[in-house]
Amino acid sequence: MTASDSVFDLIQHLRAKGEKFCVATILRTADSTSARPGAKAVITTDGDLHGFVGGACVTGAVRRGALECLKGDEPKLIRIKPSDRFDSPIDADGAEVHKSNCPSGGTVEVFLEPTQCPRTLLICGASPIAQAMLPLASGLGYRVVVAAVPEDHAKMPGAAKYLDDFQIDDLELGSNDAAIVPTQGKRDRDPLRALINSQAGYLRMI
Repeated sequence: MTASDSVFDLIQHLRAKGEKFCVATILRTADSTSARPGAKAVITTDGDLHGFVGGACVTGAVRRGALECLKGDEPKLIRIKPSDRFDSPIDADGAEVHKSNCPSGGTVEVFLEPTQCPRTLLICGASPIAQAMLPLASGLGYRVVVAAVPEDHAKMPGAAKYLDDFQIDDLELGSNDAAIVPTQGKRDRDPLRALINSQAGYLRMI
């Protein structure tokens, strides 16, 4: 497995979990640098950097810039220059400039792209309506989580995650997420009790 394969696998894993992250891609290098254009890394919200975009002089700037991107949900271009070539924190083309004290004297341009997680749709139950909703929601780009009794999980193939017996305490739903209860008479009260204090922006029962 190549380093790029590992990064892409991590991206897929984080998206499936619904976690935010930032992708750093080297666009251009000048003079002596250890990483080359096309190299990628993933930076998670806790500041961990996975992949290779250069040595410590580069990764520190990439990590700081990525965390700022994640806070603002806006991509940006950063340019990491040797300190003796640093003139301004912003270059003429709008790129954010970071100083590097690396003895190699190379310059690296990195594009930082925060990735907004897909919205989560929690479907409670495995009724015929629930079964019809799952592929529709997945096709619309939702990360579908199914909460149902374990023996009903097989009726709901293709979900990103399965929860047993409506245990949704560890599922963090935000204002962009949705939860629907199409249990249709099978333990209706259990998911309703579990969702009564949910922060989901859309709550409905069928």
